[in-house]
Amino acid sequence: AWTAAARLLEKGAPVDTRADGGMTVLHLAVAKSTVPEPEAYQALLTQLVEKTADVNATLHGGDTPLHLAARAGNVTAVELLLAHGAAVDAVSARRQTPLLAALAAERANPAALRDVATRLLKRGARQRFSSPDLVSSGHVALRHGHAALLPLLLEYQLPADISDAQGCTLLHLAAQSGEVAAAE
Repeated sequence: AWTAAARLLEKGAPVDTRADGGMTVLHLAVAKSTVPEPEAYQALLTQLVEKTADVNATLHGGDTPLHLAARAGNVTAVELLLAHGAAVDAVSARRQTPLLAALAAERANPAALRDVATRLLKRGARQRFSSPDLVSSGHVALRHGHAALLPLLLEYQLPADISDAQGCTLLHLAAQSGEVAAAE
């Protein structure tokens, strides 16, 4: 399938045509969590961005390709998008950045999620937010069962004492969820 898409691009198929919801070919390609034929997949992604696919194109809900790749735990796509200028802190209509999209992923592969979060944090992904219900990356990670990522988030300067509008700290959430290792 990847080689067929690459062939169509070689024949001049437009890269930024939008389908329902604002979906581009790049959105579709990066939303995969696992890909058969990884070399062909990498070649297709490279070909798309080299043919000037808009790495910051938004769906009607504001998700960019980086949001979708991060949510899927697609490390290959995250790296390629960041290398080609994807906005690391683009905010969707749900007020999610790509980092928050990854941390809120329900069925994420833990190793891929860690890799995605690391790459986004190395690029300066924001971890603190000003809305009352969305305070920090740590709050999102703990609320979605990703307590194992808390040491990584803290390593990248997430304050351990940050609290939400209800006064709930990271320690509160860790204790509430029974995450003893995170509470330590």
